[in-house]
Amino acid sequence: MERAGFRIPLVTSILVVLVGIFLLLTVDHASPLYWVAVVLAVFGISNGIHNIGLQNLLYTFIDKAESGVASGLLMTSRFIGNILASSIYGVAFATGMSDSNMGTMTIVLLVVALLLLPGMLFVTRHEKG
Repeated sequence: MERAGFRIPLVTSILVVLVGIFLLLTVDHASPLYWVAVVLAVFGISNGIHNIGLQNLLYTFIDKAESGVASGLLMTSRFIGNILASSIYGVAFATGMSDSNMGTMTIVLLVVALLLLPGMLFVTRHEKG
């Protein structure tokens, strides 16, 4: 990320999650366990790239004296995201796990990913050199 900047890895992570979402459309109640693991691994790769990229991007825009506050706010925003995700899962799977509910969850993930893409482009438009 130090050589390429933050835009390429962050946008790549969004594109990888879009691949994961489309792979999620292939998962149903009859899917083999190894395929579910592959799909989840794609999501994990995207998450890892995204988290590291956002954290490094944050630290390039703050002073060292503010790093503790920035770290706390970053973790707070992550926790809020986890709480929102748990709420969305609860709503999507309130009637139980089914192929229909998986489709609903996939659509929600697609909308979130498509909203993140312009956000990543906006956040990284003026990278410090």
